Amino acid sequence: MEQERRNEILRDRALADNQKFVFPYITTGRLNKQQLSDWMTVFNRWLSLTGRVIEAEREYRRQFAAWFMHIDLTVESPAQYDLENTMSFFEKKVSGSKTIPLPIAYAVGQPKGKFSKGNNKFDMYWLKNLRDEVRSMGI
Repeated sequence: MEQERRNEILRDRALADNQKFVFPYITTGRLNKQQLSDWMTVFNRWLSLTGRVIEAEREYRRQFAAWFMHIDLTVESPAQYDLENTMSFFEKKVSGSKTIPLPIAYAVGQPKGKFSKGNNKFDMYWLKNLRDEVRSMGI
């Protein structure tokens, strides 16, 4: 309860700063100050559900900006996020994000090539032949 109150205070302080915080969001023309306030309320709900604790106002603004970048305003609205469905939505959002690394299949043996530690005399032979061929073309 105390953390939720602290997040509300941080939200109100950020919304009070029209020039440095609100103006950049509104000048895009995609949302107004009331919609920004609604999105910040959804962000506070997300903070409380994930258990993140933010003390400083600057950190709160940075975290909101990073979170807000993943919101598609053409499709999503703050009204979609009721308390019951919020966590399931964010789990889907994280699981489908592009930041999750794909599995990589590594070669079983020691790679051999130009930048490997192994024997690369064949790569150098090919490179010298390519150089000589290019020189013979007059390029």
